[in-house]
Amino acid sequence: MEIMEREAGTLTAKECLSKTALLSKEDILALEDSWCDLHNSNSVHGPHEEHAWIKVWLLSRDTAGLFGVGVWKEGTFVGFGMFQRAEYKRFGLRLPTIRFASSGLFPWNRIITSKQHETDVIRSILNELSELKPKPSLLEFESLPMDLPGGAVSLSAILEEMGRGTLQRINKTSPYIPFKDYADYSQYASKLGSEFKRQLRKSENRLRKKGESKFTSVVENDLNEETLNTLFNVSARSWKADIGTDIHSVPETSRFYKLYTPAQKKESEALVWSLSIDGQCVAFEYLLRFQKKLFAIRSDYDSSHKREQPGNVLMARGLESCFESDIDEYNFTGQDYSYKYRWTKETREYIRIVCAFDGWLSGALLLARKTLDSLSQRSK
Repeated sequence: MEIMEREAGTLTAKECLSKTALLSKEDILALEDSWCDLHNSNSVHGPHEEHAWIKVWLLSRDTAGLFGVGVWKEGTFVGFGMFQRAEYKRFGLRLPTIRFASSGLFPWNRIITSKQHETDVIRSILNELSELKPKPSLLEFESLPMDLPGGAVSLSAILEEMGRGTLQRINKTSPYIPFKDYADYSQYASKLGSEFKRQLRKSENRLRKKGESKFTSVVENDLNEETLNTLFNVSARSWKADIGTDIHSVPETSRFYKLYTPAQKKESEALVWSLSIDGQCVAFEYLLRFQKKLFAIRSDYDSSHKREQPGNVLMARGLESCFESDIDEYNFTGQDYSYKYRWTKETREYIRIVCAFDGWLSGALLLARKTLDSLSQRSK
C-alpha cells in the first residue's frame, strides 16, 4: 500500500517549516533529532512516546500498513500520531478503518503533542487522515487518556466542532499503585486483602524451604546480553512456553529487548527485578522507569516453582524497594487481568472514540450516540 506520493524517506527540513506530512517507516526512523522538540515542550509523557521505543518497535516487527503523521510549525516538530490501516468488523460490517498503531503494552494511546499546540495538531492530523487514498470509512481511537493533550477530551471536542459523528465509551481500565499515598511499605502492605497477605506469607515460607532466596534490582547500565539471556531462559521454563509465547519463541520480542535496552537518546531507563533460589533465577520482571514512574513490561517465572508463587514474592520485594527510592508510581500494563487488583484498587479509565468519515455513517453514529445518551439518562 502506497500512502505517499513522494518517495519514502525523502522528507526535507525545508518541506517541514510549517507542514503536516504523511510519514513512512523510514521517515519515522529519521525523526530522532526532531524528537527533542517534543521533549522540550513536555509533550512526551510515557516511555512508549519516546523515539527510542518507537524506533525499536518499528525495527523489531512487521509494519505493513503502518504510517505516521507529523506536524511542524515554523520548523519545530510539534505533533505526531502513528496509525495503521485495518478493518472494522462488527455487526456484520467490514469497513476500512484507520486506528492507532501501538504495541498494546502501555495503558494509553494518543496524538503526541503539548497543550500549547494540541488544537492545531489534532486538526492538522485529522485533515491529513481525511485525505488518505483510499479514503477510510472510520477512524478508531482506542485507549485515549482523559488528562493528557491529544487525548479523549480535546479530540472529542474537535471532532464535534468538525461535525463528525462519534461514539465514545470506556474501553480500558488500568490499575496503578501511587506510592505517595503511603508512608512506607508496611502501611501499603497493611491495605492488601487478608487472604492475599496470607498467601504471600505462605509463599515466602515455601521459598525458604527450597533454599536461599535473593532479590536483585539491576539498572540498565548493568544489563548485558548474559543477563538478558538469563531472563529469556526463565521465560522458556515458564507456562508461556507451552503456548509458544515465551520470549525465545517470539523472535520479534527477543529482538526488541536486545535492541531497546542499549538504545541511546532516551529518558526512560530499563530496570530488571529478579528472584533467585540458591543462585538460580526463578522469576523476573522487566520494567521501564520514566519520570519517577515504573511501567511493568514483562514478567515470567519458572513453572517448576509454581507452588511457591515466586512471581508474587518478587513483586512484593520489588514494591518494597520502591519505597526506598524516589519512585512515585507503579503502573501495570498490558491486559487487564484480575490478579493485578490484588495489589491495588486504584485505576485510570481510558476512552475509545469511533468517528465516521462517510456521511451516512456519521449520521448513524450521531443517532446511536443520542439513543445511548437517552437510555443512560432514563436509567439514572
